Amino acid sequence: MKKVFAALLIVAGLVTASLVGATVKMYTATAEDYASEVESQDIAKLRARDKAIKKATKEAGVYLKTYSRSVDNELTDDEVTAITSNSWQLVGEPKYSRELVNHSDDTQIIVWTATVEVNVDDAELQSWLNRDDKDKSTIITQTREAQKSSAENERTIEDLRERYNQAASQAERDKIRQQMNDADRDFLADQKLEEGNKLLYAKYYDGAIRLYGEAIELKPDWSWSYYNRGIAYDDLKQYEQAIQDYDKAIELDPNNAAVYQIRGLIYQVLGDEAKAQADFAKAKQLGYNG
Repeated sequence: MKKVFAALLIVAGLVTASLVGATVKMYTATAEDYASEVESQDIAKLRARDKAIKKATKEAGVYLKTYSRSVDNELTDDEVTAITSNSWQLVGEPKYSRELVNHSDDTQIIVWTATVEVNVDDAELQSWLNRDDKDKSTIITQTREAQKSSAENERTIEDLRERYNQAASQAERDKIRQQMNDADRDFLADQKLEEGNKLLYAKYYDGAIRLYGEAIELKPDWSWSYYNRGIAYDDLKQYEQAIQDYDKAIELDPNNAAVYQIRGLIYQVLGDEAKAQADFAKAKQLGYNG
């Protein structure tokens, strides 16, 4: 997991170096996470970093929404979240501090605090307005699902920590420890997915495809990694690979309306109107309204 942790920091740096704009505002945020003696300290640091970045981008979103009003193009909350989640730039390296804290009578935890500085370019507003509706809808869906998965993972790890502290036997603690390892792996998959989304947003398709593949290796039963990688292949007009990924996404989650809709669009491009209309009908049946 240490290699994955290092790779995520490198990817964040690459995105930072490549996204340059004219009008930039910087936001500073601090957040913390902790790890007991059975948890990874590297993952705790990465969780603290992730929370701090999300706090900073949320603050940036407040500004961006106000700014959009000033230029008569007010954004929806979903649009603001999509822009800030995918266009932030990390300034330098996060600053970390750690503190040993007594958690209970017989346990101690290490609390990690991360402070980050994040840039958001308000020129991204114009870039967003220049995107077509299909692209906007796709980015909003990707962002919403990534944040949903991240929040679920945070709830899972907190629940496991509480259960570990209350465990009555070593066998039960060992079982929960393995579940914690699984949750950490899923968290790293979430990070890979979010970094892939940032590269896809910036139209760096090859890098996005690579990161989605790494997310799949970490969490092979997650339909959204296949869905997002399919979009990257789709944008490259590599339709066969895109359909393969959409097929896998549907196999893993047959109730995902967005996948049927976007696969139908490919079939339409390829001239297979029967398959296209079948997918559109299925997407509508499942409540697609993008």
